[in-house]
Amino acid sequence: MTIFHPMKRAPWTVWALLAALSAPAPGQAATPDWDVIVVGAGLAGLAAADALPELRVLVLERAAIPGGRARTRSRDGIFYELGALVPPSPEQVPLVQDLPTVQSPGRLGVALGGKVFFGGRLDRLSSSLPAGTGVELADFGAGRITDHRTLSPTARSILESAAALFSLSSLDETPTAVARRSLRGLPGVALAGGYAALVESLSWHLEDRLLTQAEVTRVVPEARGVRVRWRRGGWEHESLARAVIVATEAPAVAALIEDLSPDAAAGLAAVRSAAGITVALGLRDLTWPPFTAIYVPGPGAHAVLRHPGPAQRGVTVLYMYYEDLAARDLAGEPDDAVLADALRLLHVLGLGLTPVPDDSLVFGDLQRWDHALPNLRPGVPRPPWAARARAGARIWVAGDHVGAPECDGGGAGAAIKSGRAAAAAARELLGSER
Repeated sequence: MTIFHPMKRAPWTVWALLAALSAPAPGQAATPDWDVIVVGAGLAGLAAADALPELRVLVLERAAIPGGRARTRSRDGIFYELGALVPPSPEQVPLVQDLPTVQSPGRLGVALGGKVFFGGRLDRLSSSLPAGTGVELADFGAGRITDHRTLSPTARSILESAAALFSLSSLDETPTAVARRSLRGLPGVALAGGYAALVESLSWHLEDRLLTQAEVTRVVPEARGVRVRWRRGGWEHESLARAVIVATEAPAVAALIEDLSPDAAAGLAAVRSAAGITVALGLRDLTWPPFTAIYVPGPGAHAVLRHPGPAQRGVTVLYMYYEDLAARDLAGEPDDAVLADALRLLHVLGLGLTPVPDDSLVFGDLQRWDHALPNLRPGVPRPPWAARARAGARIWVAGDHVGAPECDGGGAGAAIKSGRAAAAAARELLGSER
């Protein structure tokens, strides 16, 4: 039986075992084992637990490691991401205190006609992009053009590839505010230790109160609390909490919570989960100039190339996002075929930059995500945040599907904000009962 701890493996303490397995005597009211149980140890769940240090909190995670879609890997001592790439803006979502960051290169590029045009923001490339394309993007970013469908095919394809990084969906399914924000580029900082550092900083203090490989099967509201049923190591368990925060992927929420509130159900129904593929390529002695992202317009606007920081041991890691439609098209293709397509794209970019030698590839890796990013279904109304996050009298929902991408930035930032907000709501309820 394994329990995650970022620095060591700790035995399951006797008190935790008794809390998980104890049952009330006949005719005796059940006493809650925990103040709060958090279902899911992604960024939303970890942020919620981190915000409740004074309470008895148990975190149950189905996977073998915490982090959810924030996934850091290493190859020969070189660290890279296969999940979330874009760090939350510190202005929107303050990170854990003293978590080190590094400044990202403040350059964006657009690959067109065998050339790469660079600038600080896409909507300020009016003098560089051909045929007035940059002027169109500037007018869209400033609100002078309100309908992206009136853009020229070239301007629309650039906007599509830029917005795909933020939403992994087609431009027709991307909120206008998100599309406009994508022209300004990515946050100017990156996490010095990658997302692994963020996950560790949010989880280290939980110790044996973070149980991995613990799959929650049902969340049942009761008069005095919420009963959580879960299995681990072939054993079935039940735990009673005063409150529960469900921080799992949107498609799993409705199946877990019994008597889900109508507003929360409507909020989940308004979300469509986009698929995605993250590709990481390690290249030796790459001589390309520093940049944050190069957008590659094309059929489906399927790929974004991102350069997050300095080389490691002479190896630069480049990332590519394949958005929803492209990811679904590649679902039946083997990993080697996806990596070959990513290498093909590198050579296309090499026409405008320094060509990439065939022997420069040190490694290639990828991760397929069935639910990479949530998107709002066009035309489906969504309840206010407080309504859709309240899943029951003592149950809250957290995750990037709860936050609104048009105002919360989507992705990691929305997940962290929603986890902290759910924690604040749970604290207020429990405090009122003391």
